[in-house]
Amino acid sequence: MSELKLRNEWKPDVVAVSGDFIDYYMPQASGEFVKVYLSLLRNMEKGGSELTVSGLADSLNHTEKDVVRALKYWERMQLLRLGYEGEELNDIVLTAPPEKKYAEEKVRPAVSEEEKSLSDIGETGRPPAVSGQKSPEQPAKDPLSLKRLEGDGEFKQLLFVAGQYIGAPLTRKDCDAFAYLYDQLKQPAEFLEYLIEYCVSMGHKSVRYMETVALDLHKRGVATVEQAKAALPAMKKDHYAVMKAFGLNSRQPAPGERQMMDKWFSVYGFSREMVLEACGRTMSAIHRPSFEYTDKILESWKEKGVKVPSDVKALDEKRSREKGKKPVRVTERKTPIRSNQFHNFEQREYDFDELMRKING
Repeated sequence: MSELKLRNEWKPDVVAVSGDFIDYYMPQASGEFVKVYLSLLRNMEKGGSELTVSGLADSLNHTEKDVVRALKYWERMQLLRLGYEGEELNDIVLTAPPEKKYAEEKVRPAVSEEEKSLSDIGETGRPPAVSGQKSPEQPAKDPLSLKRLEGDGEFKQLLFVAGQYIGAPLTRKDCDAFAYLYDQLKQPAEFLEYLIEYCVSMGHKSVRYMETVALDLHKRGVATVEQAKAALPAMKKDHYAVMKAFGLNSRQPAPGERQMMDKWFSVYGFSREMVLEACGRTMSAIHRPSFEYTDKILESWKEKGVKVPSDVKALDEKRSREKGKKPVRVTERKTPIRSNQFHNFEQREYDFDELMRKING
């Protein structure tokens, strides 16, 4: 095959973007953040005049809050510096990447604003390290990982589970992220399934968020489900258990549902076992999830001093005995007679004994 000649007859109005930005910063940032950064570069080519947050927001179809969030993100990445007059932003200085110190790591552990909510994971925003374990090396992403896993049944099952928890079809980028964790970081499918469940239970369905948590755990040598349970903070396990018992674990509880569950556990003081027993009785009785029905059961138990499963059993036995002692009342069913041409007459009472004597002479 002959060589191709590449020529350029077009001299565009260009904006210079560093290779480091494209290689190490852009892949880890959200597309909205990248748009803001590129707009800043473009504005610099024009001389940086008449730049405002509202102007950036309008040109990118963002909100002003989105633009400020992006600026703060790039400041954390040390690609720009923000200046303020009082509380008002009035200065943006684009800076050089910090000496390529992340080039050796290949994958930048970036934290977007949504991912910054990893503050759920302890006060430091990161899971605690697992003592006595060395941080494993983190390889560069291989674009062929997903291709290699085409025939891997376990990986396909992992993607199916992820889609079910997230409640939406996975994108190619999502699949690439899971392929990297599974194929290159060698994180087991069981481990990743637990991680997905954990993130969703905390209210985060972003695969980018899940990947960030997985990378943090990998750096700390966390490699099994048991280690992950010890390293990650206790999630709202009580809430999640109730939602799962009701078959609603694919969504987050509504504020009213959350408030009701908090009452069961915090105000009434019931254990998870007792609450799940009430949930099970609800499903058996009405065959559908109902927080109101379960609340009535638990309220009744609270009034009767029921605290543990043995109390529930005793209450059931007492109710069964009382039901057995009560005489069975057989009530005569009275069917109302409608007034019509057949029934619109006066009912008569007969003495059947006397009638039979007259008939027999």
